[in-house]
Amino acid sequence: MCSRDENASKRIFTNSPKEYRQFTSTNMVRIYPHGLRTNSANYMPLDHWDVGAQMVALNYQTISVAMLINWAQFALNGRSGYVLKPAFLRLPGQVKLPKDLPKTMLQVTILCGQFWKPFEGKVELKVSTRVYCPDKEQRMDLKKPESTKVVADNGFNPVWNETFTFDLSNPELSFVQFTLVNAKDFVGHHMISFQAMQRGVRHINLFDHDNKPIPFARIYVKIDHWLQGKRKT
Repeated sequence: MCSRDENASKRIFTNSPKEYRQFTSTNMVRIYPHGLRTNSANYMPLDHWDVGAQMVALNYQTISVAMLINWAQFALNGRSGYVLKPAFLRLPGQVKLPKDLPKTMLQVTILCGQFWKPFEGKVELKVSTRVYCPDKEQRMDLKKPESTKVVADNGFNPVWNETFTFDLSNPELSFVQFTLVNAKDFVGHHMISFQAMQRGVRHINLFDHDNKPIPFARIYVKIDHWLQGKRKT
């Protein structure tokens, strides 16, 4: 097994991503935080997963977007500790890279919310949707998230009914975060892997800053996805 810190890994996948993927297809690679992260900050695991690193160590004591993505990834297999890598990382030379395949279109309709605990003070609720993926050209975490309009004075069952569409070049390593905001204050969120998103109307339970479930707080969404240019009408 080969161990290297995040910076050494980043230099390799920046300069030689193809060779890095070939190496990880036959060798175990472990990535760990750089020693200068004395504040226990985390780095994004997506880029290292994208080149096939099997073990990407994070600072579990720090809840961050990186940790939320990590939890969402391993929730795919019931948090058993492992998830099968995408096919293009397991079968080099036999499966095309994501950039050579049609993009996957993801359509999300934010329908409504349901909250048992009333909000205190002014109520101005909206939901933002943000996509995280390793493709530099599609890094939605570096862009402004798609947000619904504000629904005021309804903290029990607000209705938005707004639709947003995202194009994903690497769906197996894409994650979607839904965040509920009241005015400018964070209320709750949910990070989910695209692979776990089933078509149809679904409810999404919300979690607080510590990623603990908020009782009786959920939003309802409608999910659809298809290969670019192949949507059935």
